Amino acid sequence: MHSLFQHISSSKPDTDIILIQEPWWGKVSSSGARGEARAPGWRVLLPVNHIDENSRPRVLAYTRDHNDIEVIPRTDIAKSLDLQVIDIKRRGSRQRVVRLINIYNAPTGSDSFAVDLLPTLALNPTTPTIITGDWNMKHPRICTTDKLNPDQRATNTMEWIDTNGFSMVNETDQITWQNDSGTQQSSLDLTFVNE
Repeated sequence: MHSLFQHISSSKPDTDIILIQEPWWGKVSSSGARGEARAPGWRVLLPVNHIDENSRPRVLAYTRDHNDIEVIPRTDIAKSLDLQVIDIKRRGSRQRVVRLINIYNAPTGSDSFAVDLLPTLALNPTTPTIITGDWNMKHPRICTTDKLNPDQRATNTMEWIDTNGFSMVNETDQITWQNDSGTQQSSLDLTFVNE
């Protein structure tokens, strides 16, 4: 994480918000308290107000200190360790907010899935919204090699995406991850925007 902050601070000085999926979470003090990686000049936004000792968030956001963006965590819309809703706008501006939804959807075989929360969110269709993160879904609109066995949860999620006016920013078959040897690849990190 620290190398990420160093890279952004030196080569991407205009970056004000970083959305993370599967963040580092561990011991942060000699008392044994657990928490997230921290970096000078950045503020952490957790997806919920309180995290139990035996839990950990699978999404969180960092905002740069001293920027002109007003960041409003929307824990009134979602209270989940796997899905985070944030409204942003320029400080002092009368422009409408842009909504960011940071999602980590657990892989098939898990106990709970963040994509199942999407239909429960009270989203205003007139609010510009970006949903981004690690979707861990296989569907032919994401990757054409998944056409033989699309997962029902992925099919339901893509129907929700369509019904709510979202479109995928990624190109179909765009590889977003590969292992160190290059023998495994996936198209699981996706971004959707409403029109």
